[in-house]
Order: sequence, then structure tokens, then C-alpha cells
Amino acid sequence: MADSVRGGTNGPFVAHEAFDVEPDIMTLAQPLAGALPIGVVLLTERVSAAIASGFRYHRSTFGAIASGYQHHHGNTFNVNPLVSQAALAVLHKIQEHGFLASVRKKGFYLKELLNEKLQGNPHVKEVRGIGLMVGVRC
Repeated sequence: MADSVRGGTNGPFVAHEAFDVEPDIMTLAQPLAGALPIGVVLLTERVSAAIASGFRYHRSTFGAIASGYQHHHGNTFNVNPLVSQAALAVLHKIQEHGFLASVRKKGFYLKELLNEKLQGNPHVKEVRGIGLMVGVRC
């Protein structure tokens, strides 16, 4: 399972791509729609089929539509047209040529700058991150 709820600023579209990992389940959230409230759970076909077979016996409890492996569940951020359009705009931007490469480049620069400015500070142990998701460990 890959939790990319806070992702989207790390260079690749989702963080697991930087580590050559293919999760069976992945979550996405606010960065997908430019900080607007959205939550997404993506499943492989294998996981989806396993869930669907379980839902066949509990369809009335979970509200699942087993045919075609469609699953319905309610959550805090149920979809609305404005947030859906924002998510599409973000996905289009991410697909633009060179966009993710520029995120990686800016992230390298940010880490380099932070290392330079914080060098010698006894409270700073490490500057690390992927893309623009950078942190300072004290």
C-alpha cells in the first residue's frame, strides 16, 4: 500500500515511483485537486476482484456494486463537480512536458540551498527529501 495523501510535490507524480515499487493499493488526497478536499483510493484489479467477491455476500451492508469491480463507499470528501474539475486540471498540468522534471530540479536546488544556509548549525542533523517535499531533521 502506498500512501500518497501528502504527495504530489516530490518529483514523480506519486512517491513510490521514485523507488520502483508497484503498490496494490494507493491513496491520493488534497494535492490531487490543488489543496481542495478530495480523497481517492486506487486498487489493482486483483485487490478489486477480492473485495468484490467479499461484497457479493454483504452487498446490502456495504452498498457495493460487484459487477465490473465497482466499489462505492462514502467518505469525508465525497466528490463534487468543482473539486473534480480541479483534479482534472492538476492531472493535465502534471502531464505537461517537463513539469515533473522541473519539480525535481527545484527540489535539488532547495535541498542544496538549505544545506548551504544551515551548514554549521548545531541543531540541524540532516536535510532530506524528494522533489519539493523537503524536511530538516534537528
